[in-house]
Amino acid sequence: MDGYVMARGRARGDEDQGFPGAGPPVAWWRSYAGTTDPDRPTLLVEAGAGGWRAYLGGIPAGEAGTAGFALAFAGGPGEEAAGGVVRLVARWLEDLAEDRPDGPVSACLRRHFPDGTVERLRRADAPEAAGETRLLLARTLADVAWLPAPGDASGPDLPAAGGDPLAWIGTVHHRSSRERFVMRVEELLSGVEGRALLLNRVGGPAQAPQGLPGERLTVLTDQPAHALRAGPVPLAAQDSPYGALSAKALILAGAVLAVGCVVWAVWAVWTATV
Repeated sequence: MDGYVMARGRARGDEDQGFPGAGPPVAWWRSYAGTTDPDRPTLLVEAGAGGWRAYLGGIPAGEAGTAGFALAFAGGPGEEAAGGVVRLVARWLEDLAEDRPDGPVSACLRRHFPDGTVERLRRADAPEAAGETRLLLARTLADVAWLPAPGDASGPDLPAAGGDPLAWIGTVHHRSSRERFVMRVEELLSGVEGRALLLNRVGGPAQAPQGLPGERLTVLTDQPAHALRAGPVPLAAQDSPYGALSAKALILAGAVLAVGCVVWAVWAVWTATV
């Protein structure tokens, strides 16, 4: 599993201060800029045929001049270290639900990446910085494993993940929605394709991104949305352009057939009277 850490600069707006060592090959999380503010709590997990990737941003750093930590991970299905990422996600969602973004997860990061550490690593040689970053992240994930459990995801009010709609949206302030979200993240890191997204600029189903037909898409908002107080709400999948094309083709074919029938009938009457 690859791991990266970054501190974002407040004074530099949305510009990233950079990852120590070699950063992720692609800043894929930037494609969500319209639905989430990277300086506020953000959590993005994507999984496909080539593996999975995760991004956690807006974790308070407590360091002067920075807006917070951003973490990025990438790995293959079923990696043992991926369990630490699942626990990190679960624990941080609890911090957010308690309105404590600077809670235990932030404290773990600040303990292993104290003031000036990220900047020092950025000035170090790339291989050395990358190696120390992976070590510190591993220690952070190990610390998170010792934090109090955020709740029992197998509680009686929580159905199996397979019983949920393929695409749904919930709020981080609803316990069952958080637990379902964590279960979906665990599925994604185990090899199931799909996305799990905590988006802070989304207030309800109308603002949520649309999934492709058949896509597993799970969305959380950090806003106490009234429509989501009772639990997750299904999201409509984006219409397939092929489906729309097929419908138009059928309508056109039907019209052509109808015209052909009329022409044939007129011809038959004409030939009969000649």
